[in-house]
Amino acid sequence: MKFKSIQFSVAALAGAIVLSVVAALVLYALFAGARTQEMVQQRTQAQFEQVIEQRLTALAQTQATLIQRELEAPLVTAKGLATTNALMGMKDANGAAPLQVSREQLINLLHETVVRNPKILGSYIAWEPNAIDHNDAHYLNSTVVGVEPSNGRFMPWWFRNQDGSLGLEKLADLTDQKILSTGIRASEYYLCS
Repeated sequence: MKFKSIQFSVAALAGAIVLSVVAALVLYALFAGARTQEMVQQRTQAQFEQVIEQRLTALAQTQATLIQRELEAPLVTAKGLATTNALMGMKDANGAAPLQVSREQLINLLHETVVRNPKILGSYIAWEPNAIDHNDAHYLNSTVVGVEPSNGRFMPWWFRNQDGSLGLEKLADLTDQKILSTGIRASEYYLCS
């Protein structure tokens, strides 16, 4: 009986050791699985956030390009008009202007600028007194819209009405220094440039 008792003791001890090893392995597997799951979740979230950031950056760059293109188009048009007017004001070696355009042709150029660019609300040209062609006196009491009848100054303004039709007027109050409620001069659009 003692022999059986030792055998039982060894079997019980071996069983306890095997059970404790199995329990330790199960606990390690649970712990390692939890760590692996947490690590996978962190990496997946980091990659997901990176993909979202890349997509948002690409979308923002696309939108910025579209906005920039929308803003540059009127600037290119204005630059073209400014270049045309600058050529009229320059003098070549012989003292003549490199470009000679009549006031009526400039008014037509402004009209076409507004017609061909539907996103532009208006366009104007304003020259200092007697500067465009040194002939303001010829346009005194003129019926040409865009010319100040009292002094012949050239300052046409083509604009879009609310219904989409085009209107032509002369610019008003180009020298008005009165400060508006916004804190700027009434003629800042002209005086500043």
